[in-house]
Amino acid sequence: AYANAPENGLVRSRDVQGIRTTVRLIPPQLEALRDRVTNATDLDSAVKEQDRQLCFLVNLGPDGKHFKGDVMYSGAQSKEEFLQQAYDLNFNWEAMVSLRCGGRTYAPVLSSLENTYSLTKDRNVMLVFVPETSGDPAFYGSEQLELVIADEHLGTGVQHFTFDRAALRKVPQPTRRTWPAPSAPGTHASPAPCGSCPRSRSCRCWVT
Repeated sequence: AYANAPENGLVRSRDVQGIRTTVRLIPPQLEALRDRVTNATDLDSAVKEQDRQLCFLVNLGPDGKHFKGDVMYSGAQSKEEFLQQAYDLNFNWEAMVSLRCGGRTYAPVLSSLENTYSLTKDRNVMLVFVPETSGDPAFYGSEQLELVIADEHLGTGVQHFTFDRAALRKVPQPTRRTWPAPSAPGTHASPAPCGSCPRSRSCRCWVT
């Protein structure tokens, strides 16, 4: 919830040509929680590991006013254009996006477009950037992070999404809550996930 609240400075959104582009700067704490840590020591180590990189989640979807269809079909006028568009949106983000910070430009080392099999009209793209060296001063020292998306397919053109690194420093550290023990294995007495569930290894009560 904290990371998704616009007032916390981790979310930027813009509507262009019927397409809404929403960019989220993912805090290392959130990425660490996805590693399914089970104790405070592991969590701290995971946060430090994730803090070595910068992760962005880009959501592309219809704005609901000027365009209401599946974003993967937006802008395509022929089968050939659709196939090229689908290929680029799946595999060519390295050529379409860059991160500018400290006077330097970085390409993503990892990009992943989720495949929803057309069950949703929007798509999420995870982008990961890493420094060129272990102590890269531009990557770690820049107070301003600018994600540049150069779209040649959906009609949104070149968009700039700027974030302040200070927003990452303000993210609350994860804490562990104690929830009532489940009444039976695999069930929860509380609506929140509980780390004591023996049947579901994905359950955990680490929250932000």
